[in-house]
Amino acid sequence: MIYKTILTKLFYFTLYFLMVLCPTIGFSLSTSDLVDLRYPSAYDFVKKKNGINLEYSSYKVNRKYPSLEVYYYYKKFLEELSFKEIDLGDNDSLKWFSFVDGTLKEQPVVHQFRAIWVDKDEKEMCVLVIDYYSRTERIKESSKPNNDVQYIYFQKTPYIKFKQIPLKNK
Repeated sequence: MIYKTILTKLFYFTLYFLMVLCPTIGFSLSTSDLVDLRYPSAYDFVKKKNGINLEYSSYKVNRKYPSLEVYYYYKKFLEELSFKEIDLGDNDSLKWFSFVDGTLKEQPVVHQFRAIWVDKDEKEMCVLVIDYYSRTERIKESSKPNNDVQYIYFQKTPYIKFKQIPLKNK
């Protein structure tokens, strides 16, 4: 009877250790934990799983434009898991770009940064998108966002090999 009590306590301590203490004391993440990863000051966190292998999360943080703190946060963890970043074909991979999102009713100007990583076996990929939304009439009036809210979107999916097609200037 005493052994059963000790084993039960040991079992619950092990569960507690693995689920609560390990993530908080810096044990490295596995790829199954990546979608749970979020920047420390995140709010409005949402996690979803679509289908068998597609998982994503979204949240917000308050950071002044053009902050890349969240990007470096993910980069650190992904490199520890032997993911390598894919060159997106831009001249400057740490570049923000802007566009009007005509799919939304308000048609905001979106200032966006994106990064993609692939694991060493080319079985999984992770996509990070950081957006600022500016409510304005014209893109020229919004060379930078009119607020400090970053919308973070992180997705883990099976690796899809694609070829970057450069845009031609006419």
